[in-house]
Amino acid sequence: MAYIPHGAIAAAHAEQERKKREEEEEKMTKYNSDELNDNWEFKIVRSDSNAFRKPEVLQALLGEESLAGWEMLEKLDDNRVRFKRPKTAKNNDFSLPAGIDPYRSRYGGLSTRLKLGLVLGVLMLGGFVSFFAVTSRGDSLSNISWSSMSTVIPVVGLM
Repeated sequence: MAYIPHGAIAAAHAEQERKKREEEEEKMTKYNSDELNDNWEFKIVRSDSNAFRKPEVLQALLGEESLAGWEMLEKLDDNRVRFKRPKTAKNNDFSLPAGIDPYRSRYGGLSTRLKLGLVLGVLMLGGFVSFFAVTSRGDSLSNISWSSMSTVIPVVGLM
C-alpha cells in the first residue's frame, strides 16, 4: 500500500475547496445586462483567514474600498466580499492615498495555519531527505559518523 503524505491530502482538499468556491461564485454572481451595460466594474476581495467574520475588520475593508468608489454588494461568507463601482471611478485612482490598490482582490497575508503548515512541510521534507541520504549509503543509524553526515548537512542547509 502506498504512503500518501498528509501534505498531499491537504493540498488536494484545498484545491477541491478552491474549485468549489469558484463554482459557487459563478452561480452567485450572475450579472444582468443592465448592470453590465451601465458601465459597472465588479470584484471580490478574498481573505485566507475568515477575517471578515470580525465586524471591525469588515468595516475597515469597506472604508478602504470606498476610497476608490467601491460599494459592497454582499458578503458571500467570512472569506469573501463582493463589490461594484462605476467604471468612471477609475478616473480618480491616481489621487488615492499611497497603499490603496483599487483592484486588490486579497485582504491580509497568509493565515497563521497556512504559514505553520508550510513550515512543517519544509521541516518534514528536510527530515525525509536527511533520513534517506543517510540510509541510502548503507549506514545503520547506530553507526553514523560525522563523515557520513557531511552528505546530509548540505541538503538540510538548503532549506
